[in-house]
Amino acid sequence: MLPDTFVFSNNMIKLDATTSTNDYAQALLTKGENIAEGTVVIADKQLMGRGQRGNSWVSEPGLNLTFSIILYPKFLRPSDQFELSKAISLGIVSYLRTALPVNLSLISVKWPNDIYVGDKKVCGILIENLVSGAKLTHSVVGIGLNVNQTQFSDSLPNPTSMHLVANSAFDLEQVRKELFGYLDARYLTLRNGAWHKMNKEYAASLYRFGEMREYQVKGVLMRAQICGIDDIGRLILESESGEKVHCDFKEVVFS
Repeated sequence: MLPDTFVFSNNMIKLDATTSTNDYAQALLTKGENIAEGTVVIADKQLMGRGQRGNSWVSEPGLNLTFSIILYPKFLRPSDQFELSKAISLGIVSYLRTALPVNLSLISVKWPNDIYVGDKKVCGILIENLVSGAKLTHSVVGIGLNVNQTQFSDSLPNPTSMHLVANSAFDLEQVRKELFGYLDARYLTLRNGAWHKMNKEYAASLYRFGEMREYQVKGVLMRAQICGIDDIGRLILESESGEKVHCDFKEVVFS
Protein backbone atom coordinates (compact mmCIF):
# COMPACT_ATOMS: atom_id res chain seq x y z
CA MET A 1 0.00 0.00 0.00
CA LEU A 2 1.26 3.45 -0.91
CA PRO A 3 1.84 6.05 1.84
CA ASP A 4 -0.24 9.19 2.06
CA THR A 5 0.80 11.70 -0.58
CA PHE A 6 3.37 14.27 0.52
CA VAL A 7 3.37 16.66 -2.42
CA PHE A 8 0.48 16.03 -4.78
CA SER A 9 -3.03 17.25 -3.99
CA ASN A 10 -2.01 19.44 -1.04
CA ASN A 11 -4.48 21.89 -2.53
CA MET A 12 -7.25 21.15 -5.02
CA ILE A 13 -8.90 23.68 -7.33
CA LYS A 14 -11.98 22.08 -8.84
CA LEU A 15 -13.56 23.65 -11.91
CA ASP A 16 -16.73 22.78 -13.77
CA ALA A 17 -15.17 23.97 -17.02
CA THR A 18 -12.10 25.83 -18.26
CA THR A 19 -10.28 26.31 -21.54
CA SER A 20 -7.38 24.16 -20.35
CA THR A 21 -6.22 23.20 -16.86
CA ASN A 22 -2.64 23.95 -17.92
CA ASP A 23 -3.69 27.44 -19.02
CA TYR A 24 -5.52 28.01 -15.73
CA ALA A 25 -2.50 26.88 -13.70
CA GLN A 26 -0.14 29.05 -15.77
CA ALA A 27 -2.41 32.05 -15.22
CA LEU A 28 -2.23 31.54 -11.43
CA LEU A 29 1.55 31.48 -11.59
CA THR A 30 1.68 34.54 -13.86
CA LYS A 31 -0.34 36.51 -11.31
CA GLY A 32 2.38 35.87 -8.79
CA GLU A 33 0.07 34.14 -6.33
CA ASN A 34 1.64 31.99 -3.64
CA ILE A 35 0.62 28.58 -4.96
CA ALA A 36 1.69 25.57 -2.89
CA GLU A 37 3.67 22.86 -4.64
CA GLY A 38 1.42 19.98 -5.58
CA THR A 39 -1.62 22.20 -6.16
CA VAL A 40 -3.96 20.44 -8.58
CA VAL A 41 -6.29 22.16 -11.03
CA ILE A 42 -8.92 19.64 -12.07
CA ALA A 43 -11.81 20.28 -14.45
CA ASP A 44 -14.90 18.32 -15.36
CA LYS A 45 -14.75 19.83 -18.85
CA GLN A 46 -11.92 21.36 -20.88
CA LEU A 47 -13.07 23.58 -23.72
CA MET A 48 -9.66 23.76 -25.39
CA GLY A 49 -7.61 20.92 -23.93
CA ARG A 50 -4.06 20.77 -25.27
CA GLY A 51 -1.71 17.91 -26.02
CA GLN A 52 1.81 17.52 -27.36
CA ARG A 53 2.91 19.20 -30.63
CA GLY A 54 -0.08 21.55 -30.68
CA ASN A 55 -2.63 18.72 -30.74
CA SER A 56 -5.95 19.10 -28.96
CA TRP A 57 -7.10 16.81 -26.15
CA VAL A 58 -10.76 15.80 -26.42
CA SER A 59 -12.46 14.34 -23.35
CA GLU A 60 -16.11 13.65 -22.63
CA PRO A 61 -17.19 15.58 -19.50
CA GLY A 62 -17.70 13.61 -16.30
CA LEU A 63 -16.12 10.39 -17.55
CA ASN A 64 -12.36 11.01 -17.42
CA LEU A 65 -9.66 12.75 -15.41
CA THR A 66 -8.26 16.00 -16.79
CA PHE A 67 -6.01 17.92 -14.43
CA SER A 68 -2.78 19.87 -14.05
CA ILE A 69 -0.30 19.84 -11.17
CA ILE A 70 1.94 22.77 -10.22
CA LEU A 71 5.44 21.72 -9.22
CA TYR A 72 8.66 23.55 -8.32
CA PRO A 73 11.46 21.16 -9.37
CA LYS A 74 14.26 23.63 -8.69
CA PHE A 75 16.50 20.69 -7.81
CA LEU A 76 16.68 19.87 -11.56
CA ARG A 77 18.96 21.60 -14.02
CA PRO A 78 17.29 22.69 -17.29
CA SER A 79 19.29 19.99 -19.08
CA ASP A 80 17.69 17.39 -16.80
CA GLN A 81 14.09 18.46 -17.28
CA PHE A 82 13.13 15.28 -19.14
CA GLU A 83 13.71 13.42 -15.87
CA LEU A 84 10.41 14.92 -14.70
CA SER A 85 8.67 13.48 -17.76
CA LYS A 86 10.16 10.06 -16.94
CA ALA A 87 8.92 10.22 -13.34
CA ILE A 88 5.39 11.26 -14.31
CA SER A 89 5.15 8.66 -17.09
CA LEU A 90 6.37 5.86 -14.82
CA GLY A 91 3.94 6.92 -12.09
CA ILE A 92 1.02 6.53 -14.49
CA VAL A 93 2.36 3.25 -15.91
CA SER A 94 2.86 1.83 -12.41
CA TYR A 95 -0.67 2.74 -11.41
CA LEU A 96 -2.27 1.30 -14.56
CA ARG A 97 -0.32 -1.93 -14.16
CA THR A 98 -2.07 -2.43 -10.81
CA ALA A 99 -5.49 -1.24 -11.98
CA LEU A 100 -5.95 -3.00 -15.33
CA PRO A 101 -6.34 -6.77 -15.91
CA VAL A 102 -3.82 -7.06 -18.74
CA ASN A 103 -0.29 -8.30 -19.24
CA LEU A 104 1.97 -5.69 -17.63
CA SER A 105 4.12 -5.40 -20.75
CA LEU A 106 1.12 -4.09 -22.72
CA ILE A 107 1.15 -0.86 -20.68
CA SER A 108 3.93 1.32 -22.01
CA VAL A 109 5.20 4.84 -22.64
CA LYS A 110 5.01 5.98 -26.23
CA TRP A 111 7.84 8.49 -26.30
CA PRO A 112 7.86 11.27 -25.40
CA ASN A 113 4.86 11.06 -23.08
CA ASP A 114 1.76 9.19 -24.17
CA ILE A 115 0.68 6.12 -22.23
CA TYR A 116 -0.47 3.14 -24.26
CA VAL A 117 -2.28 -0.11 -23.60
CA GLY A 118 -1.26 -2.35 -26.46
CA ASP A 119 -1.39 -0.12 -29.53
CA LYS A 120 -3.98 2.28 -28.13
CA LYS A 121 -3.61 5.55 -26.24
CA VAL A 122 -5.17 5.73 -22.79
CA CYS A 123 -3.41 8.82 -21.41
CA GLY A 124 -1.66 11.96 -22.60
CA ILE A 125 0.80 14.18 -20.74
CA LEU A 126 1.77 17.80 -21.42
CA ILE A 127 4.55 19.25 -19.26
CA GLU A 128 5.34 22.95 -19.55
CA ASN A 129 8.49 24.16 -17.81
CA LEU A 130 9.72 27.64 -17.00
CA VAL A 131 13.50 27.94 -16.91
CA SER A 132 15.29 30.81 -15.20
CA GLY A 133 19.07 30.80 -15.26
CA ALA A 134 20.34 27.40 -14.18
CA LYS A 135 17.09 26.20 -12.59
CA LEU A 136 13.59 25.08 -13.39
CA THR A 137 11.47 27.61 -11.52
CA HIS A 138 8.18 25.80 -12.04
CA SER A 139 6.50 23.06 -14.04
CA VAL A 140 2.86 22.58 -14.94
CA VAL A 141 2.12 18.90 -15.51
CA GLY A 142 -1.07 18.34 -17.47
CA ILE A 143 -2.56 14.84 -17.54
CA GLY A 144 -5.59 13.52 -19.41
CA LEU A 145 -6.52 9.95 -18.49
CA ASN A 146 -9.38 8.19 -20.27
CA VAL A 147 -11.23 6.39 -17.52
CA ASN A 148 -14.89 5.65 -18.27
CA GLN A 149 -15.36 6.97 -21.81
CA THR A 150 -16.37 4.23 -24.24
CA GLN A 151 -17.12 6.18 -27.42
CA PHE A 152 -14.62 8.45 -29.15
CA SER A 153 -14.57 10.74 -32.15
CA ASP A 154 -13.51 9.17 -35.44
CA SER A 155 -10.91 11.94 -35.69
CA LEU A 156 -8.90 10.28 -32.91
CA PRO A 157 -6.65 7.59 -34.40
CA ASN A 158 -6.34 5.01 -31.61
CA PRO A 159 -8.02 5.92 -28.30
CA THR A 160 -8.98 3.58 -25.50
CA SER A 161 -9.98 3.91 -21.85
CA MET A 162 -9.62 2.02 -18.60
CA HIS A 163 -13.29 1.03 -18.92
CA LEU A 164 -12.79 -0.42 -22.41
CA VAL A 165 -9.70 -2.35 -21.33
CA ALA A 166 -11.22 -3.74 -18.13
CA ASN A 167 -14.79 -4.03 -19.45
CA SER A 168 -16.05 -2.31 -16.32
CA ALA A 169 -16.49 1.21 -14.96
CA PHE A 170 -14.19 2.85 -12.41
CA ASP A 171 -14.84 5.28 -9.57
CA LEU A 172 -13.20 8.51 -10.73
CA GLU A 173 -12.36 9.74 -7.25
CA GLN A 174 -10.76 6.44 -6.31
CA VAL A 175 -8.73 6.44 -9.53
CA ARG A 176 -7.56 9.97 -8.81
CA LYS A 177 -6.47 9.19 -5.25
CA GLU A 178 -4.61 6.02 -6.22
CA LEU A 179 -2.96 7.65 -9.24
CA PHE A 180 -1.77 10.58 -7.12
CA GLY A 181 -0.12 8.16 -4.71
CA TYR A 182 1.95 6.64 -7.51
CA LEU A 183 2.81 10.03 -9.01
CA ASP A 184 3.82 11.35 -5.61
CA ALA A 185 6.14 8.39 -4.97
CA ARG A 186 7.92 8.93 -8.29
CA TYR A 187 8.27 12.67 -7.74
CA LEU A 188 9.78 12.10 -4.30
CA THR A 189 12.30 9.69 -5.85
CA LEU A 190 13.20 12.42 -8.31
CA ARG A 191 13.43 15.11 -5.62
CA ASN A 192 15.66 12.87 -3.50
CA GLY A 193 18.18 12.74 -6.35
CA ALA A 194 17.67 9.09 -7.25
CA TRP A 195 16.34 9.58 -10.77
CA HIS A 196 19.07 7.34 -12.18
CA LYS A 197 17.18 4.45 -10.59
CA MET A 198 14.31 5.10 -13.00
CA ASN A 199 16.35 5.22 -16.22
CA LYS A 200 16.51 1.49 -16.90
CA GLU A 201 12.86 1.02 -15.96
CA TYR A 202 11.81 3.87 -18.23
CA ALA A 203 13.73 2.45 -21.19
CA ALA A 204 12.23 -1.00 -20.65
CA SER A 205 8.75 0.57 -20.46
CA LEU A 206 9.02 2.28 -23.85
CA TYR A 207 6.46 1.36 -26.49
CA ARG A 208 8.11 -0.94 -29.09
CA PHE A 209 11.34 -1.10 -27.11
CA GLY A 210 13.75 -3.47 -28.87
CA GLU A 211 11.35 -4.20 -31.76
CA MET A 212 12.50 -3.67 -35.36
CA ARG A 213 9.89 -1.39 -36.95
CA GLU A 214 9.57 1.28 -39.63
CA TYR A 215 9.92 4.96 -38.66
CA GLN A 216 10.04 8.25 -40.49
CA VAL A 217 13.28 9.69 -39.15
CA LYS A 218 14.07 13.27 -40.14
CA GLY A 219 11.98 12.78 -43.27
CA VAL A 220 13.52 9.43 -44.26
CA LEU A 221 11.84 6.02 -43.91
CA MET A 222 14.01 3.53 -42.03
CA ARG A 223 13.76 0.24 -40.18
CA ALA A 224 15.10 0.57 -36.67
CA GLN A 225 14.58 -0.42 -33.08
CA ILE A 226 14.18 1.81 -30.04
CA CYS A 227 17.13 1.23 -27.74
CA GLY A 228 16.76 4.02 -25.19
CA ILE A 229 16.75 7.72 -24.37
CA ASP A 230 19.79 9.98 -24.25
CA ASP A 231 20.71 12.40 -21.43
CA ILE A 232 18.50 15.21 -22.76
CA GLY A 233 15.47 13.05 -23.48
CA ARG A 234 15.95 12.34 -27.18
CA LEU A 235 14.84 8.98 -28.53
CA ILE A 236 17.69 6.68 -29.63
CA LEU A 237 16.96 4.50 -32.65
CA GLU A 238 19.31 1.82 -33.92
CA SER A 239 19.07 0.94 -37.60
CA GLU A 240 19.45 -2.56 -39.07
CA SER A 241 23.06 -1.67 -39.91
CA GLY A 242 23.78 -0.71 -36.29
CA GLU A 243 23.78 3.06 -36.80
CA LYS A 244 22.35 4.97 -33.85
CA VAL A 245 20.25 8.08 -34.47
CA HIS A 246 19.22 10.53 -31.74
CA CYS A 247 15.80 12.06 -32.49
CA ASP A 248 14.12 15.14 -31.05
CA PHE A 249 10.33 15.35 -30.59
CA LYS A 250 9.51 16.42 -34.14
CA GLU A 251 12.12 14.33 -35.92
CA VAL A 252 10.55 10.88 -35.72
CA VAL A 253 7.13 9.56 -36.74
CA PHE A 254 5.89 6.15 -35.67
CA SER A 255 4.60 4.17 -38.67
